[in-house]
Amino acid sequence: MSKGRDQRGSAGDQINPPRFPDTPPPIVPSGDYSYTLEIVMNMQLSLGKLTEAVEGLKAKQSDQTKKLDRLSHQVYAGIAILVAIGAVLTFFAKGINDVIVHQLLNPPPQQQVSPASPPPQASPVPQQPASQQPSGPAVRRSRRRGRPKAP
Repeated sequence: MSKGRDQRGSAGDQINPPRFPDTPPPIVPSGDYSYTLEIVMNMQLSLGKLTEAVEGLKAKQSDQTKKLDRLSHQVYAGIAILVAIGAVLTFFAKGINDVIVHQLLNPPPQQQVSPASPPPQASPVPQQPASQQPSGPAVRRSRRRGRPKAP
C-alpha cells in the first residue's frame, strides 16, 4: 500500500501546476478595418434588396390569389347556370320530343276544296273582240243582267 502512496504523492505533498504567464498576448494591429466594414455594409445592402424582393413577391401572390378566386367563382356560376338549363330542358324533354316527332312524322294537313259546293261559273258564251260584238240596247241590257262586270 505504501507503494501506491508513493506514486500518488503524500497527503501533505501538493503538486502545483505550472503557472500561466500573467501578461496578455500582444495585440497585433490589423491596420485598416475598412475591408471588414465594406463586407458588412454589402451584406446589409444585399439583405435589404432581398427583403424588398420578398415583399414584392408577397404582394404579387396576394393579387394572383384574388384573381384566381374570382375566376373560380365565375366557373362555378357558369356550371350552375348550365345545370339549371339542363334541368329545365330535362323537365320539358318529353313534351319537346313529342312535338318534334309529331312535326317530322305527321306533316300538317292541307285544306282541300270540297266538291259539294262548286263555285259559280260564268255562262259558256265565247267572248268576241269588241269590233265584232253585236251592239245595241238589247245586247247591252243582257250583258248587265247575266254577266258580272269585268274589273
